[in-house]
Amino acid sequence: KHLCDGRQRVPSPCRTRLRCICLGGNMAPPSAEELLQKGKERGLDPKSGAESFRPPPEVEAYFAELDRIGRAAAVTTDWWQRLLREDCRQGGGWVRDWPVHAKHPEVTEGYVHRDIAPLHYVMGRLSPMYIERAFSKDFKRATWAVYFGPYCSNGDQQIGVGNGGGISAGLDLVTAHLATLHVR
Repeated sequence: KHLCDGRQRVPSPCRTRLRCICLGGNMAPPSAEELLQKGKERGLDPKSGAESFRPPPEVEAYFAELDRIGRAAAVTTDWWQRLLREDCRQGGGWVRDWPVHAKHPEVTEGYVHRDIAPLHYVMGRLSPMYIERAFSKDFKRATWAVYFGPYCSNGDQQIGVGNGGGISAGLDLVTAHLATLHVR
């Protein structure tokens, strides 16, 4: 029997925690911890969960180094640091990072590149790029700082210009994310 009174967090047959459609009660959004825990539980599925496809430690170390280099590049990029300093400050019109879940755009605490969607090509464990993000509070604009690793290159024996596939994959994801947030 469903006993949602609109104030308590109880399981809802309508499968949403923001608004209980069955009785019309408004519910508080889940915390970042709840959303992250739910994702981790899904990742434990032995057939399709992310933990079943964890790469060897040497591969994880390679991508950790790529992220270290990407973070260092972001720290020294003037336009990105200016956006973070001026627009993402408390009370500013932008939010640093990205929502943990599109249904709950107010929950950004806990977003970690590679961890939030480990099997995703652009932002997962084996992504050939490092990404930092910010979005406007009205969900109409987003800015991403992307460090393209060596395998996002059109080079053959040396690093060349950015590969169109890598660039378009990043643009596809930012467009999809922003559209999802905007229509919410």
